[in-house]
Amino acid sequence: MRGCGSFAAEKNRFQRNETPYRMQRKASKRDIEWSRADLLSSAQRHKWNTDRDEFWFKNHIKIDNSSLEPDAVVDMVIREFNLIVL
Repeated sequence: MRGCGSFAAEKNRFQRNETPYRMQRKASKRDIEWSRADLLSSAQRHKWNTDRDEFWFKNHIKIDNSSLEPDAVVDMVIREFNLIVL
């Protein structure tokens, strides 16, 4: 089984949550007050990032996507797992 974990600092998650790109594509994020509260609640209930030495699968990579564009992360995953892009 293969796995890929990407992680970002909490600060980055809150910044991304309010970008025009996110607002355009996710209607639930447009209510900024609700969305911020939902993120805070989620941060209290869940572990967002695995520990550096924590791997769930044999073929598992971790990508710090804090300063990467989504397409760059996708390209890294495609290369790592030799995926075929249709």
